[in-house]
Amino acid sequence: MEKEMRATLVPLLERYNVDVFLSGHKHNYERLLVNGITYLVSGGGGGRLTALGAPDPNSQRALLAHHFLLIEVDGDRLTGAAIDYGGNVIDSWELTSGDGS
Repeated sequence: MEKEMRATLVPLLERYNVDVFLSGHKHNYERLLVNGITYLVSGGGGGRLTALGAPDPNSQRALLAHHFLLIEVDGDRLTGAAIDYGGNVIDSWELTSGDGS
């Protein structure tokens, strides 16, 4: 199912120049950069964490931790952090519309 969903969604995301895509199906945390699109997987809200498996070559940060995301939008800039339940920042990022970083 995951491969079928990617096959459907990714071409649409790329065609319409999407900068960031958020999902939460996997019970872990991962930030990836693929073809200029930042993918954020945030699934550490309290359920049993899911092993990450083999590292994805596009992964910029991946870990098992219960966490939440704090995201701020200011014009064309999006900043965010993944914060664990102890209040520690486990990842942070800043994206500007169209820069793919």
